Amino acid sequence: MTDGSIQQTRLPTRTVVLHIGRHKTGSSSIQATLRHNQAQLLQRGVLVPKNLPPNLSGFFSHVFSRAPEALKFNVERGHGRQQAQKHGNRLLERLAHELEAFTGNRIVLSGEEACALHPDEVAQVRDRLGPVLAPAGQQVDFRVLLYTRDPVAYASSAMQQNIKKNVKLLEDHKPVVLRKAPGWYQRTHAAWAGVFGADAVEFRSFETACAAPGGLIGDFLTAAGIPPEGIEPQRANDSIADEIAGFLSSSHVPKLPPDQRGLWSAGFDLSTADQEILFAIRGSKGGLLTASEQAGLWDAVAADMRFIEREFGITYGAAQTAGAVPFGPVFMDDLKAALPRLSPPVRRGLLAYLRDRSAPGDPGQLQPEGI
Repeated sequence: MTDGSIQQTRLPTRTVVLHIGRHKTGSSSIQATLRHNQAQLLQRGVLVPKNLPPNLSGFFSHVFSRAPEALKFNVERGHGRQQAQKHGNRLLERLAHELEAFTGNRIVLSGEEACALHPDEVAQVRDRLGPVLAPAGQQVDFRVLLYTRDPVAYASSAMQQNIKKNVKLLEDHKPVVLRKAPGWYQRTHAAWAGVFGADAVEFRSFETACAAPGGLIGDFLTAAGIPPEGIEPQRANDSIADEIAGFLSSSHVPKLPPDQRGLWSAGFDLSTADQEILFAIRGSKGGLLTASEQAGLWDAVAADMRFIEREFGITYGAAQTAGAVPFGPVFMDDLKAALPRLSPPVRRGLLAYLRDRSAPGDPGQLQPEGI
């Protein structure tokens, strides 16, 4: 057989886009959009697995983690390493089964927990996933996408997310977020570029993407090699207001006794109805760090900021938005509408908390006659 005939029978390269996060950069909206438009994408030759959850964080963690038994999913169920690995193998088998009928040349896998994998675990992504994603003889071109975010905005968003999910309260989670910040982008890039090559790994600015004409979804699709025309964006996982995050972390909110809390529960004792009302109140964002904490964070991430500017042209500045701010008109309007619907204990606690933290510039704003 001549070289020419070999070239004619060679299968086209299959591109695999790995969207690895990071957290708090619209990953839930990206995943919701991919799932919502799954059938249309398949018609275009793009596979978004339907036999797996929209968020593949659990898939990445179970299949490639060196200690899957330590995952929350397995700890809560009492699963040891063998059971956890079996679950991961089942997930991989489900993906392989779906790929049997796929003839296209682009696959998109999105799971923000993937960015937490260690270098040896990332190597498992390449070695175990590659043979599954393409037929024998077909080459796989891995592309790795990660969105960056302003350090202060990321820290505040990460904290309020944990509060909203009743996982950790503000003062418990704040040290964790600040401790993990230094060098995070450099470590993550080294782990993935060390396996797939620097040319395969792209960091993109969340803020720049959101400000673009097509928004975050348009930016992601374009980066993934998918024309955004005709794709319906979906929004998911809205954040809560700083005022509400602070309230849920305060002594004014009803708490369960420690012996009645789950392993990953911060323990606030609210009905589903009260939670829905509180989470819908709009207010300030990004102000959960004090001015001194912000300054310390910027110092700690300075080397990381220089790295992403040098490698990807992404620039962040140390503008401060910390500290108590006057309650805005939108917050006050939403608060007035919400108060009559809250249960009496939660209503009393919220008002007490807000009076305690009233910011300079809004004297009397939360006096009884003002609401």
